Amino acid sequence: MKKFIFVLGVFLLVFGISCATEEMVGCILMPISGVLYFFGTTSKEFFAVFTMALGKYFIMAGGFILATALIFLIPTKRKEISDDVKNFKWKKFGIWKKRRTLFQIFILSLITFHICLVHFGHLNIPSMCPRSSTDLATVGTFGLSAVYWGTMYLLVFIWGRFICSWFCVYSFVQEQSNNLLRSFNKKVKTTVKHNKIIYVVTSIFWGSVIYNFLVFYMNNDTVYFQITNGYKVADLWVFLGGMATMLPLTMFLSHYFGNRFFCKYVCPVGGLISIYSRVGLLKIKIDYDKCKQCKLCSRDCQMGVSINKLIEKKSPAILDGNCIACGDCIDRCKFSALSFGINFPDVTGTIKRMAERIKGHKKEELGGVQ
Repeated sequence: MKKFIFVLGVFLLVFGISCATEEMVGCILMPISGVLYFFGTTSKEFFAVFTMALGKYFIMAGGFILATALIFLIPTKRKEISDDVKNFKWKKFGIWKKRRTLFQIFILSLITFHICLVHFGHLNIPSMCPRSSTDLATVGTFGLSAVYWGTMYLLVFIWGRFICSWFCVYSFVQEQSNNLLRSFNKKVKTTVKHNKIIYVVTSIFWGSVIYNFLVFYMNNDTVYFQITNGYKVADLWVFLGGMATMLPLTMFLSHYFGNRFFCKYVCPVGGLISIYSRVGLLKIKIDYDKCKQCKLCSRDCQMGVSINKLIEKKSPAILDGNCIACGDCIDRCKFSALSFGINFPDVTGTIKRMAERIKGHKKEELGGVQ
């Protein structure tokens, strides 16, 4: 009961802060937007009520409940808490994780620089978040965000789901949340259960975007394009506050739902990309002369990809839609059996296998006729 009260307090506190920083209407609500589009609204409009005015009440309620829980919880959990603090040790990063983290910080710096320029009146470039592009698409409007994300979706044919682990802002938040939890020796799930959920979410989301766009086009017989079309970027304090808010909230959710829960189960962008990312050229290739089949690569995969099963099937590379090309498995391999490389789709082999299946079906039919 005490733990439940503690969790409730943390949730209300973080929820209140997310309202105050407008993170409640951020890209994390994209899965819900897919349903709201069918009703002619967006998450930005529907959740507009969750503002600073309402958020302060959640903050006060959460703070009071959390303080009450700690008064009763700390005396009984003092040794456990003390041990967690003493045992805190930041896990060592592998070479690819170091590179990825630095690149993620670079991307965050570019976004912050963009927001600063807009905030101080030196630039008027709209937001390029994915939700901005889809919100506008439902009313036949396109701008810079549509150009940017259209380009990113095409680049998947070259670098697969590279965008999910290296470019995505929330990727950095999820990874650091996982790093903090592991530093406190808290177990975080990496396996994927019921991963078909993401395809249901993806189908609803993109189906609603296409449906609303077609309805708009049939009623208006036109679309609107201007490079400056889009949402205005958030205020600087809102962006920084939102990032600070998302870290504890993501730690909370990761503890209960597993590492990269958003990517695995509800992200409609990642869900779409996963369908065709396997044909991307950039892949993590497998050197069977070095591989000892120790399965360490599978145990540490952020997305829960069963790399050992691909190895058993003698796959030339990690050909799985859930692979985000993060490079963690390369760092984990003690025998240097995994490395980034170019893998051309086996089009000829696929055609041959299809032809063989067709011939087999024809023989069965002929045999049935005789």
